[in-house]
Amino acid sequence: MPRVAIVGGGPGGLLTAHLLERKYPGACRITLFEASHRLGGKIRTCRFASAPVPYEAGVAGCYDYSIAGRDPLSDLIQELGLETTPNDGGTVALDGRALREPADICRCCVYDESSRQECGGYGVLGWLLAGSAAWRMANLDDRSLADLVLHALPDRLYEEGAQCLLETKVHRWSGAVSAQPGGLPVEDPRLAHVPEPEEHPDLFVVGDYLFDSTLNGVFHSADVATGLWCPRTIGRAPFAGAVKVT
Repeated sequence: MPRVAIVGGGPGGLLTAHLLERKYPGACRITLFEASHRLGGKIRTCRFASAPVPYEAGVAGCYDYSIAGRDPLSDLIQELGLETTPNDGGTVALDGRALREPADICRCCVYDESSRQECGGYGVLGWLLAGSAAWRMANLDDRSLADLVLHALPDRLYEEGAQCLLETKVHRWSGAVSAQPGGLPVEDPRLAHVPEPEEHPDLFVVGDYLFDSTLNGVFHSADVATGLWCPRTIGRAPFAGAVKVT
């Protein structure tokens, strides 16, 4: 029986193991390796020390694409019987102006954590620093980062927020994905998931960065990689099972 090693127990690794078992029941022996003390990777819910309030420290949520067509991640959530909580909130203001248009929203990566779970009267805002901004500020200490994001609020909100602030938490994910971003033209997904088809035809990579950096994207990535792998194609170049999840 073929043996499959999955390196990484985050969403990519767990989804890859699940899809392998679902697509090829009893066809391989799977071993999952995780360096830390927990599974889940960037799916991580934490609590503040100063108040009994939960917040999401990694993945901010998943998108429901079922209104536009087939959505495998939504199907899996229903299959596993998991509960979901819609994430919405009131008006977002930036520089004293209400954000209403899609183009405005794209500029803003602030999540109202208290809109999706009971926070007992406390307010929780989560900032997602991504792209070049994340790299520029990666080596700042936690206090400096907290001050920067608070100062990004409109003046009136900053003054009120600074007075009411109880606690800040910083979770650093920069460098957690060891891969280069895509480019133009977009590569064939098979090439992206099998980086060395001649030298290592049984090595696959899975990651959200191969699509759109969401849980939906990592599910799609795992689906592609497990679709390329098949017990009958082991060792055959160019697309033939170890899976490295980054």
